[in-house]
Amino acid sequence: ELLGKDEKALDSMEIANNLHLTSVSEVTSLMEVLQDLEEEMLIYKTRKDKYMLFEDSHLLKGKLSVNKRGYGFVSVDGVLDDYYIDEANLNGALNGDYVVIEELKNTGKKTEARIVKVLRKGNSLVVGEFQYRNNKPYLKLDDNKLKIDVIIDENDLKNLIPGHKVLVSLTRELSKNKYLGSVEKIIGHKNDPGVD
Repeated sequence: ELLGKDEKALDSMEIANNLHLTSVSEVTSLMEVLQDLEEEMLIYKTRKDKYMLFEDSHLLKGKLSVNKRGYGFVSVDGVLDDYYIDEANLNGALNGDYVVIEELKNTGKKTEARIVKVLRKGNSLVVGEFQYRNNKPYLKLDDNKLKIDVIIDENDLKNLIPGHKVLVSLTRELSKNKYLGSVEKIIGHKNDPGVD
């Protein structure tokens, strides 16, 4: 309510003063609440450590669609045209993720933006064919829109043979476009009837 009333961004001490907080424990609790609200994207923390409502910031939320060439578009509710996201500005986001974007430039034909943060994974399950490449385990993804490498968890390797089609859960990002995956289900061998 306080941030909604004020026209300008406030730092944590201004917020504490406006809320008449005096003790260290009250200010500590305020800092925890501000961090929670920031993670939920209800408020935005500026580079100068000031806070404002997310809706008053320059950032937008939307759903990412990535194409086979590696770049994507984010559709934002209430905005007619999608935002173009260059492959270099995906920031680890995958097709179907809900993301926070920042507009970069408007060329007239398309508005370019970059992904600031992934709010929620659109799909953490992928399907692919287990193989070995250069004597290392490798997952060749069926969805060629996903420009990522998936490293299969070592505990899951003992049950796999090359050619197995598997359903894999992406458990965490190891580095840019590289994820650790855990095998949820072995669908079958690619040559078995009915596996496709």
